[in-house]
Amino acid sequence: MHCSTNLIINETPCKCTTEFKSVVGNGKIEILKNNDEINGLKYIMKQYSDINRKNSDFNEKILKTTTVLKLKVNQISGKAFEK
Repeated sequence: MHCSTNLIINETPCKCTTEFKSVVGNGKIEILKNNDEINGLKYIMKQYSDINRKNSDFNEKILKTTTVLKLKVNQISGKAFEK
């Protein structure tokens, strides 16, 4: 996953560089169903709002066309370069 970059320009072309932060990992994807799917959506939404959602807040028609994936991480690593 790409996290951030910043291009650093120098008057000498060979001295240009890029600052970066990134995360790489692998694992297994699981498709969430029923209550797990709604709980996953509530978890995601909680990151953006303090509103506590109830299961009944989710429209059944929209849920039928929504897929929520859960990544079970087996390995993760990160690296960064900052000048």
